[in-house]
Amino acid sequence: MLELTGTDPQGAGFKAFRSQKKAAKALSLEKLFSDPDHQRVWSIDAEKKARIEAWVPDWF
Repeated sequence: MLELTGTDPQGAGFKAFRSQKKAAKALSLEKLFSDPDHQRVWSIDAEKKARIEAWVPDWF
């Protein structure tokens, strides 16, 4: 999440993400990849969006 959003690891948004259970984290990441409103909340700009679109899991 940090690599994709560039957020502050001490910020409230990332701390809230870290405290979520696995299913909620998966839903948050799904929204990060596909929901423009969710991307706006996380302040995703064109550079970060390109990073998100190019991202693939390490195991893939």
